[in-house]
Amino acid sequence: MIKKFFNKIFRKGITTLIIFMGFTLSFLMFLYYDTSKRLVEAEMQDGSIYRHRYGTTAFIAGDEFDLSMIDTSDFNDCDIIAADLNFFVGDAEMPRMSNVVITDKPLIYPIVKGHYPRQEELDSGKGCVVLGRGLKRHTYSRDGEDYIKINKEEYCVTGYVAAAHSPVLDNIVLVYYKNIGERAMKELLLWKRMMGIPVLFQSNSSTTEEINERLGVYEKKYNPLFNISAEKYQISFSTNAAEEKYVDIAAVIYVFSLILIVITIYYWYTVNRKEYAIRRAYGYSYVHLVLKVIGEFVLYIVFSIIITEAVLLLTDVAEERLIFDMMDNIKGHINILGRYIFITLPIIALAPVHFLTKTEPVTIIRRE
Repeated sequence: MIKKFFNKIFRKGITTLIIFMGFTLSFLMFLYYDTSKRLVEAEMQDGSIYRHRYGTTAFIAGDEFDLSMIDTSDFNDCDIIAADLNFFVGDAEMPRMSNVVITDKPLIYPIVKGHYPRQEELDSGKGCVVLGRGLKRHTYSRDGEDYIKINKEEYCVTGYVAAAHSPVLDNIVLVYYKNIGERAMKELLLWKRMMGIPVLFQSNSSTTEEINERLGVYEKKYNPLFNISAEKYQISFSTNAAEEKYVDIAAVIYVFSLILIVITIYYWYTVNRKEYAIRRAYGYSYVHLVLKVIGEFVLYIVFSIIITEAVLLLTDVAEERLIFDMMDNIKGHINILGRYIFITLPIIALAPVHFLTKTEPVTIIRRE
């Protein structure tokens, strides 16, 4: 079948090649459009799942109040995080938004590989970090462990987190204050001295009012170095959702590629109509001829999909995404593939049905 398919490509030349390229382009644009639309919904869903129900922010400034002065036992039901600090992560030449975790307990972000730092790891003084799965490509391995440089100091990556339906957590950086490196600590203290840093107290059980009540003790004792903010502050999540204009452009290109295929089919029909007229004169039914042509189109679609998926697979492997979500990729692409075929094939099939049935074979043979 494969040999026959490629023989047809070379025999019919540019016409078949254009149809083949049209299907490849249409599938790629359909994939981009469909994925982008679902990604927006998924990011909104995950954004609500991995945001705490309650929380407040304390802005801490100056040198006199150290983060270690926060008694975490007063906030057992809270995640305490100094948010959105600028650290150089990996070999990046630009700083990345990073978070310094004050509490020792696991956070609400689900681990997909490894674990949150254990108490003995935190007590060891050895730098450790939890990363979003998208940052694994910036790590390196030694003795079965992953490591990454943060502000040019080495940290052991104990685990990777990821959201259930989207990449909102893929680029998160969670450094632990208890064993933060000297250079990152210097950066943190500089920001605290110059501008103040936001420290988030977030919970799914204690209300904001209850958290503020406990924080009021610190504010009263350490004001103006410790201030409860009225501003609702959140940890920054990443987003891979495309801008709306690019999604619309993808839809236009998808439609254009189908029009290109139909125009090419018409040219193909004018070149080969005598062949089909003779077949019809010798007793082939219209149904048989239409199914034969549609069968060829199915082959074009299949090979177009294979090529497109192969390119996407190589991209995923290069970025090491398949380590975490191979089955999700397969399920999602099978779902999109089914929708693409269900929508595209009937539209394209209308063209050969129309062309093959609009003229009587005797008329075509006489004209040719």
